Amino acid sequence: MEVIKSNKFWLQQWSSDLIGLLFPDLCNACGISLFQNEHLICTKCLYDLPYTDYHIHQENRVAKQLWGRLPITAAMAMLYFRKGAKIQNLIHNLKYNNKT
Repeated sequence: MEVIKSNKFWLQQWSSDLIGLLFPDLCNACGISLFQNEHLICTKCLYDLPYTDYHIHQENRVAKQLWGRLPITAAMAMLYFRKGAKIQNLIHNLKYNNKT
């Protein structure tokens, strides 16, 4: 019984590796192949994301731009956006390629 479980695991792993070779999961930010425990974004891109601290300050740049325009109590941006940067790739993949 143990041999059957071992063979079944090996077959599942082999088929998973083959599918990964033919249809690799790619990082949504930079496009390189993801490692086994990475999902959606590679570790390097995840580490390099340009986070803001706007959630700490109620009077941040985003909130100030919206004052008087919309009836809101708070606003913030999680990441800085720069044209051509990896965050633009993430937003583009989310918006146009339905990659969450």
